This record gives sequence, C-alpha cells and structure tokens, in this order.
Amino acid sequence: MAMHVDPVSDHDDDLEEEEENYAETFSIDNLKQLALSMIMKLKSTAAVPFTVIEHVIRGTKVMFQDTLTTLKHNMLHVMQMHEVDTTSDDVQRLCAKFSSFENPYLGIETPRQQINYMVDNLMLVLPKEIALGTRVDQVEDRITGEYVPKVVTETFQYIPVLDVLKLVLKPEVQGLIDREKTSPPGYLRGFQDGQQYQQHGIFKTHPKALRLQLFYDDVEVTNPLGSKTGIHKLGLFYYTIQNLPFNVNTSMNSVFLLAVCYTSDIKKYGFQPILDPFIKEIKQLESDSGVKLHWDGSVCEVHGTLVSYSTDTLAAHELLGFLSPSANLLCRLCKATRETIQIYFEEDDFEQREIDDHDDSVEAAALLRNGDSGTGVRTSCSLNNLQNFHCVTNYNLDVMHDMLEGVCPYEVKLLLNHFTFSEQFFTLSKLNQRIRSFHYSKTDKKNKPTVLASDRLRNSKDHKLAQKAAQMWCLVRMLPLLVGDLIPQGNIHYSLLLLLLQCMDIIYAPLVAFKSNCLPEALDC
Repeated sequence: MAMHVDPVSDHDDDLEEEEENYAETFSIDNLKQLALSMIMKLKSTAAVPFTVIEHVIRGTKVMFQDTLTTLKHNMLHVMQMHEVDTTSDDVQRLCAKFSSFENPYLGIETPRQQINYMVDNLMLVLPKEIALGTRVDQVEDRITGEYVPKVVTETFQYIPVLDVLKLVLKPEVQGLIDREKTSPPGYLRGFQDGQQYQQHGIFKTHPKALRLQLFYDDVEVTNPLGSKTGIHKLGLFYYTIQNLPFNVNTSMNSVFLLAVCYTSDIKKYGFQPILDPFIKEIKQLESDSGVKLHWDGSVCEVHGTLVSYSTDTLAAHELLGFLSPSANLLCRLCKATRETIQIYFEEDDFEQREIDDHDDSVEAAALLRNGDSGTGVRTSCSLNNLQNFHCVTNYNLDVMHDMLEGVCPYEVKLLLNHFTFSEQFFTLSKLNQRIRSFHYSKTDKKNKPTVLASDRLRNSKDHKLAQKAAQMWCLVRMLPLLVGDLIPQGNIHYSLLLLLLQCMDIIYAPLVAFKSNCLPEALDC
C-alpha cells in the first residue's frame, strides 16, 4: 500500500530543520561579519560620510545592548515563574550567549580594527605604499604660526597581483578557466579566437595560462567645479582575467584594482615606476616555473601574461610611448598622417607599425627632447619589457572612449543641429518629448538619454551632448526610432547615422527580432 506524502509539509520540515541548524551554529563571529559587511557597504557609498557611519555604529550598538538585555531579563523572569533553576549551568551558558551578542562591533569599531579583522579572517589583500620621490611643501608651524618648508614623500598604492590571484583562483574558479572553449570557426569573440593567441609563445606551451587585460583611467574625487579640481585627481589601474566566462567578467566583482596614484605624480615621474612592480610580478607568471598557489594542501602551478592594455586615446599614447593624438602622426597602430586619413580609408592604404622598426624609432626619439615627430614616437614603453607584449601589437581600441565619448556625440550633435535648426525636419521640443516618452527596454531604461538643451546643441565650440557613455549608446541606437519617420527618405546626412550604426554592429539590434539560431544571421536580414 502506497503512503501519501505531503510535499508542502516536507518542505516546511526541511526549512525548520535548516533554521534550527543555522540557529545552533550561528556565533558572534557570524554576527561580526554581518556587521562588518554593513559597514563596508556604507563606506563604499560615496554619499555617506564617515561621521555618519560612526553614528550608525554607536546607534545600533545601543540598540543591540538594550534589546538583548531586556530579552535576557524577560527570559529569566519567565524561568523563575516556572520555577526553573536559573543558576544551573545551561541557563548560565544561555545568559552568557545573550551577553556575547550585545556588542556586534567588538573588535571592529575603528577603521584600523576593521582592516585588521579583514586581514586576519577574510583574506583581505592590503595595498603596499611605494615611494616615488619627494617634494618640499610649506606647512604652518603650530607653535609659531609661521610657514616652514617640509619634505613630503610622494607615494602610490599598489595591490600585489599574485596575492589577489591566490585569493581569487579557488578550485571552482580554476574549473571555470579549465572549461573555457574557443568560439566556433568564423567567430571572433575574444583574444583566444585571434591569431595573436595562436602565435603567442606562452599559450603554445600553456594554453590555459591567465590572460590579463590592464585598464587605466582618471577620476576626479573633488567637486569638478570647485577650486581644488585637479589637485586630488587620481589615476587608477585595474585589470580583469579574460579566461573567466563573459557573464562573470561583466560583474564589477571581477574587476581588480591594481594601483592608485595622483595624476600629477604620473606627469612628474611617468608611468614606468608605477608599473614596475606589476611588470615584475607578470614576469614571474611568464616564467617556465610560473607561480605556485597552495589550496587545502594541494599545489597548483599558474602561468599568465598581459595580453592587452585599454584606456582612452590620450592615456594610451602616454603610456605606450607615442606623441599626443594631436600630433601629425596620430595613430599608434599605423603611420597615418592627418593628411592621408582624409584621402584613404582602407587598412591596406596605410603602413602598419612593426616591432623592429618601432624599437629603432624609440632609440632615435631618445636623442630628441620632445620625441620624433617624423615617426610619432616619444619614448619607450615599460610594458615592452614583458616577454609577450609590445605596444604596436596592442590592437585594443576602447569603444567607450573612442566611439561613445568621441565619434558618436561628435556626429550626433552635428546631425541634430542640422535637422532641427537648418533643415527644420522637427523641433528640439518634439525630439525631447519623444526622448522622454519613448518605451525603452528594461536594460536601456536605467541608461536612457537626458533631454537636450538648445544652447548646448547650438554651441559649435565643443562636440559634447552632456550624456554619459551608456546614455550615448542608448541614444545613438534609438535615434532612428526617435526621428527616422520625420526625415525624408534618401537624406544624405541621415545616411551617415545609419553608416555609423553599421560600423558599430548595432544598427539592427533595436529594429529587428533576432532569429532563434544566431546573431550574425539576424544581422544579415
């Protein structure tokens, strides 16, 4: 005879058992980690001052103490009413547990205590402070009130790559790397699908070696309209591990900070002293022996290298050793001039930069004060000291800076200015009304463009539209849907917009329903 089992009842029993097990194993360390997690989330929110965090700590500490003290006294009162011996060892242990939970911030109340706890218990990788040089500042003497010279050491913060990899490359993460596969023939989705990977020395011997991609950008930490603009501007280096799946690498948790320095120090000392510790560690990964990581008694040998460097055009030229993008030879991949780019438009029409020729140009530029305008080379690139990286083979152009913050606002502003004020196909008010009322997708809704101001659109001195990169991406893709019905068919200016979208491979994304098989076929329709 079959016995009937109530699945809902069984599920409730399982939940009760899990809750009971969790309650039995929950300790003050678990509570402390929850409290520390809350503090770190508050600290990561720029709008929350540290003084507010201190108030939160003191306030919740009092709440815990008053609540648990009240509950403990109520519990003892009920026990006495039921004639339970409150002096027994079991009751005393329970009371001690109440007392231990009264202060969840014990040992983590100050910033120093928080850092020490994370180092000891949560494997926090601390940055190293490395000196670059010194400068002389004028500081006020607290006794005399006079300003006296003081020698100040200029430093930057460096987070060791190998220490981070030891933390990140857990067995389950290494499993993701080992299961990585190349794309089907005819598809180019990443570095692993290209010729550089196939011809790369380290990947021939170690196909699963780590592929690191380095990034650099500036950040202004003060009010951009204030008097201190530029003084506290920081340069940030960070990197990703390309071997990880795309869905993992799109998370901010997979972007690892490498170094933080003052932008003014980069202008003074250059990139080399800041990148030297990084280069030294990458050379260890590139060596035949690699780096050995220890996990639960097992040893794992890890190899890796730097495969690309990505940043805006100006920073790319500075770090890679080329003259400014405003120079006559403006490209770091070929020897195009400002005259030839107006005449030729195919890759075969330009002389590509070669490694040997570039190294000779570096030697010639070293004899000149401001670099060699004949070759576009200013100085050597410190990253070229790595075995498998060279600045002229860094075929990595940043689509965000070059397109979404460069070409797209430049072209879209000219087009909208022409359509609204010259051709008068539509008014700016009508365009803004459509931008506001357009039915954006769930993904685009949080990055929908802001309305456009007339004075900004008429301003011919700059080529900005006051849109963030993600907003610009949304605007340029949706523009045919926003104004396409208002522009006469065959308009040559509108065709420039369509050509731009085709070059970005996104013209059909908002316009057609993708076929069920694959994206390229949908784009061919």
